[in-house]
Amino acid sequence: MKIHTLKKGPIEKFLRRMKSKSSRGGPQIDEVLRDILVKANEFVPSEAGSILLDEPHRKSENIHDPKRNLLHFVACFGPGSDKILGTALPVTSGVAGKTYLAGTSYISTDISANTSFNKEIDGRLNRNTRSILCVPIVLGRSICGVIELVNRKGRINYTKDELKLLEIFAGYTSTLIQNALDANRNEELTRRDDLTGLFNDRYFHQQLSEEIRRTKKTRKDITLLFLDLDNFKQINDTYGHLAGSRTLSEVGALLKETLKGENAGIVRYGGDEFAVILPGKARVDAVVVAERVRKAMEAAVFLKHKSKRGEQAYNIAGVITCSIGIASFFEDGLEGGSSLEEEKISFIRSADRAMYIAKEKGKNFICLGEKSEMSYLSSM
Repeated sequence: MKIHTLKKGPIEKFLRRMKSKSSRGGPQIDEVLRDILVKANEFVPSEAGSILLDEPHRKSENIHDPKRNLLHFVACFGPGSDKILGTALPVTSGVAGKTYLAGTSYISTDISANTSFNKEIDGRLNRNTRSILCVPIVLGRSICGVIELVNRKGRINYTKDELKLLEIFAGYTSTLIQNALDANRNEELTRRDDLTGLFNDRYFHQQLSEEIRRTKKTRKDITLLFLDLDNFKQINDTYGHLAGSRTLSEVGALLKETLKGENAGIVRYGGDEFAVILPGKARVDAVVVAERVRKAMEAAVFLKHKSKRGEQAYNIAGVITCSIGIASFFEDGLEGGSSLEEEKISFIRSADRAMYIAKEKGKNFICLGEKSEMSYLSSM
C-alpha cells in the first residue's frame, strides 16, 4: 500500500498550535502520519483513506466563524490519491467537513442518500464511493481535523465496531501529534535565549555550519553581522541590572521587527553582543540591512513603559547605539581552511574583529570586514 504525505516542512504549518515553531530536530511527522494510516488500514481494510487537518493560522482568524475554515489533505492512500494531496476542502461541504464541524463520528449506511456527500473528489479520482468512516481528531479541547476511510474491502459497509476502532486510531493520532509538538517545542527551547527570545549561541554554531556547507555548494555568498551595544554599561550603572535586562529584551524585539521579511538568523551571542546570519546575501546587500539596524537602534527609545511586574519606565533615548562588523564568506576570502569548522571560526573571528574596529572608530559605526579598515560607515 502506497501512502502519500506532504513533506515535513509543509506539514508543520498545520501543526503550529503552540507559540513556538516546530524544529528540525523533532519527530518526522510525515512518517508518523504514514504509520497511522498503515495501522488503521490493517485493522479496517479499505480502498482509500486520508488524514485532513485544519490550518491553525486561518483557524485563529476565524475563531468565531469556524465555517470559514478549510481542511487540507496531509496524508492519503488509494488509487490516484496523490492528485488530492495538499488540496483543501471547505468545511461546509462533504462528510469530512460535517464531521469536523459537528465533532461527531460518521458511518455510512447508504452514501447515495447522504446530502452531505461531496462527489467532487470521486470525480477527480474517477472513484465510486460506496461507504465511509470518518471521525474527528481532537487536540487538547479543539478539533483539528479528521481521519477518514473509504470503501470497506470485502463488503459494502463498515460496522459499528470498526467505527469504534477508527475512533481509537483518531485518539492515537491526537496523541502522536501532541507528542511531536511537545518534542519539537522542547527542542526549540534549547535553541532560544530566555531573555530575548532570539536564537542562542548553540543554535548559532549549528546553523552557521549548515549555512557555510550550503553556500559552498550553491556558490552564493553568505554574510555575517556582529553587533555590540554601545554604552550599555551606562544603563546598568544608572538604572540597575534589572533595567539592563529589560533593555536587552527590547533590543531583541527591535531586531526581530527591523529584520522582519529578511531570511535572517538573529542570535543573542552573549551579554550585549548579537549576531545575524544572512544566507545568500553579498556584502553590498548586507550593508543595507546593517544600516537599517543601526538607524533603528539609534532612534529607539527604550523602557518607555512600565514592565508587567511594575518596574518603572525610564524613556531612555540617545544612549544605546550599536557598532556592527560585517564579514562575507567569499568576499573576505574565508574559504579554503583545512576543515569546515576552521572556516567557520575564521568567519566568526572576521566579523567579530570588524565589529571591534567599528567600536574603535567612535561607536555607532559599521565596518565592512576586518581587512578593510577604511571601508566603514559612520552615523549620518
